[in-house]
Amino acid sequence: MILSDIDFNEKISFTTLYRMNMKELYKYLLFFILICLVGYLFISCEKRDYQYMETLVFDISDDLPVPLSDIADNVMKIELETTDECLLDNVRQVELFENYLLVKDRSTFLYVFDMQGRFIRRIGMKGNGPGEYSFCLSFLLDEQNKKISLWTNIGILLYDIEGNFLEKIPLRPSWSGSINNVFFDNNLFYTLEDVFFDGYQDKYFCVYDNNLNVVDSLQMYRYKVGKGAFISNHPKPFSRNEGRIYVYAPPYNWDSENVSDTLYIVDNLRLRPFLEVQLSNWKKDEDIYWIFRTARYTVVSYRIYVQQGQGQYKKEYRSQCIYDYKTKNGRHAKDGFTDDIYDHDHVIISPLFRQDLFYYLKEGEYSEELRAEPNPTVYIGKFKE
Repeated sequence: MILSDIDFNEKISFTTLYRMNMKELYKYLLFFILICLVGYLFISCEKRDYQYMETLVFDISDDLPVPLSDIADNVMKIELETTDECLLDNVRQVELFENYLLVKDRSTFLYVFDMQGRFIRRIGMKGNGPGEYSFCLSFLLDEQNKKISLWTNIGILLYDIEGNFLEKIPLRPSWSGSINNVFFDNNLFYTLEDVFFDGYQDKYFCVYDNNLNVVDSLQMYRYKVGKGAFISNHPKPFSRNEGRIYVYAPPYNWDSENVSDTLYIVDNLRLRPFLEVQLSNWKKDEDIYWIFRTARYTVVSYRIYVQQGQGQYKKEYRSQCIYDYKTKNGRHAKDGFTDDIYDHDHVIISPLFRQDLFYYLKEGEYSEELRAEPNPTVYIGKFKE
């Protein structure tokens, strides 16, 4: 019924008009309730992603030892062969690839060993020819296509395990050496990049395809340079577990009164806060170094800087914390875990690309026969399930 249908000469009460419009009123009311319900559900989902992340608190004043056997099912010992062609200097990266152990030190080369520690070959070459470069930042594994990528000053250089050069992917001109961390998974490159502009330092999380075309990017932090804060570059910001990628890229604030930071998860190529870590009873010269997640554990590594004397450098010490989701128990491993499987040394564990595996290193003593320190021993362990 519309207004033109009403005979205004007839006396119409308010109640009569109300009854005539009840059906329309119910329809609009029902539609309004439905819209409110959908909006509430949407907002609730958004809040669940960001406000209900887990928080882990570790008391780093706890000095009780944490035996390695408490977290590892087994640990394999691999003594790396030392030859004139293979003298490692400050190992930076270790990975398993097929039946080989790949080791990158601070030199320009990638070294290949078998699982008994025998030196097989070097991958890469310093120079200006095809497949040659000035320096190498890190290496990446493409297990699906059986390729190894060296991230160098001239681009990404692809090799097979035999050391044969396959192809070069040029770096983007805008990078200019700003990339400090790279991760490869499922045919995508994930990077953390620094941009300095107009007195500010920005940290970006970026995703690229196989040809280094931008898939997505996100600004994580911005800080005024020289104002008591900087964005620290951590060597292990990426970790992977059960097909999910985790990212840890913290800002560091010298004036902060707390050590608290966030582990992110890559969700549809975007970063989502996943886990907050807090260290209690900390000191000013300490900071979280990296965080990684496994199926059962979250492992946190942090650094302590101790002044060695008036005007001298600060020596760096590392410790770790671990949270066991099975037992719901968090522990502090001061100076690292106690290697009760081999020699009871304190060790700092690092994640491997393969799920639920970790490694640690032990340096050898100076050898008169070699006239040098022998290559380190690598220990490969598997986390308990």
